[in-house]
Amino acid sequence: MERKEQNGELTRQERAILTHLQEDCRQTTAALAEKVHMSTTPCWRAVRRLEEAGIIDAYRASVQPSKLGYSVNAVVIVQVDSHRDEHALEFEEAVQREERIVECLVVSGPADYQLRVVADDIEEFSRFSRRTIARMPHVREVRTSFVLKEVKSFKGYPIPVR
Repeated sequence: MERKEQNGELTRQERAILTHLQEDCRQTTAALAEKVHMSTTPCWRAVRRLEEAGIIDAYRASVQPSKLGYSVNAVVIVQVDSHRDEHALEFEEAVQREERIVECLVVSGPADYQLRVVADDIEEFSRFSRRTIARMPHVREVRTSFVLKEVKSFKGYPIPVR
């Protein structure tokens, strides 16, 4: 395997490994090694180094929410009434406890947080929004947009060539 450069950039083979693992993380090390033109043991070692460096932090299955019965996929913008660290922590801990909130981002601009929420139907979402999101600590305003069509879904990050 080619050596990492002094500045810590990824090698060509590491970039290829990351690209192929994001496409299919269930492939065998032997299949991955063949795709990135390495032998199996060095490829396995490279994957382990990427894991130990925290570049690979998990392996997940990509599932279709609609196949699980979630017909509502919403983007919820939340403004909070306080930006004190302890208040942000209280809100973020409340978000962590809710399984219907599948993503939470701290954002810039007029909103403070952007949530991705799934629900079985619009009525369930409405109840969840009023009874749960609106009552979370320090919530001032909640605005919702419903996903009508997903044009491009997340498939992985582009691997920089640098």
